[in-house]
Order: sequence, then structure tokens, then C-alpha cells
Amino acid sequence: MFVIHRLTVDAVNFQKNIIRHIYYPFNYLNKALIYLLY
Repeated sequence: MFVIHRLTVDAVNFQKNIIRHIYYPFNYLNKALIYLLY
């Protein structure tokens, strides 16, 4: 039971890391575009 919980926590953290790595570059690009446009 603890092993399954551990795997679930790792999977959730893995998804959060992927989302973070995808989101942050887009966030910087949006800031750069806003800075260039205005």
C-alpha cells in the first residue's frame, strides 16, 4: 500500500515538473512579446 502511494506521489510530482518545464518557457516568451509590443 505504501509502495503504491509512493509511486502515485512520484507520478504526480513528475507531471508537475513536466508542466512546470513546459509552462515557464511560454511564460517567458509571453513576457518578452508583451515587452516588445508595448
